[in-house]
Amino acid sequence: MFNESEVMEKREPISISTTNPISLVKVLLNPITFFSKLKTERKLGINIFIILALYGIVTFFLSQYLLTNNEISSSLPKELQNEKSQLIMVIGTTLVGIFQFVFTVLVSTLLYKIILFFAQIRVTFKGLFHIVMVAQIPLIIGKIINLIFINQDTVNMPITSLGFTIKPFTDSSFLLNFFSNVEIFSIWSYFIIALGTSVCIGVSRKKSMLIVFSTWLIFLTLSSVLIGFFN
Repeated sequence: MFNESEVMEKREPISISTTNPISLVKVLLNPITFFSKLKTERKLGINIFIILALYGIVTFFLSQYLLTNNEISSSLPKELQNEKSQLIMVIGTTLVGIFQFVFTVLVSTLLYKIILFFAQIRVTFKGLFHIVMVAQIPLIIGKIINLIFINQDTVNMPITSLGFTIKPFTDSSFLLNFFSNVEIFSIWSYFIIALGTSVCIGVSRKKSMLIVFSTWLIFLTLSSVLIGFFN
């Protein structure tokens, strides 16, 4: 039998589980601790649904704004120009947005999985999916901030991006698209992916940062070139 002091000595230090909603705050404030816990637990639990719910709420209000402040509403048949029909459309758009969000995270996870495979780094798809999903939190925060200041000029170009800053000085589709994707919350998101990869998989931090940010820059440049070409 252990006495009380011996039992206290053998207790493990208390740490927040990655399945605890409070841990989502830790992702932003202390990501290394969060990912160290995720490495041993290998699950996110209810936090995935919280991330999806937050994204859904932002998408709902964005869809509502676009429907009420755009030409879309006026172009609808008269029988659909009522509050009930518009609410149904907003809810439908929100659900589609959530599915697109999940699909984007899955595709991003697959892309990183392929890149890490060629870099001879082994990682499970599920584990990588958890890292990429958690890294969406800064992006959601950015969407919330942009939603607060939303207007016709910021619908397709976040006010937190460099694109919004250089817009008065250039008409280049390439530059506007490139710099509209260079913003603090997307950089924060990629930083979390790189950090999570380093902690959970055991890759050096320098190597994970190089892989993640070089991949981002390559695809950002290619997409900007394509958009500039077609425009």
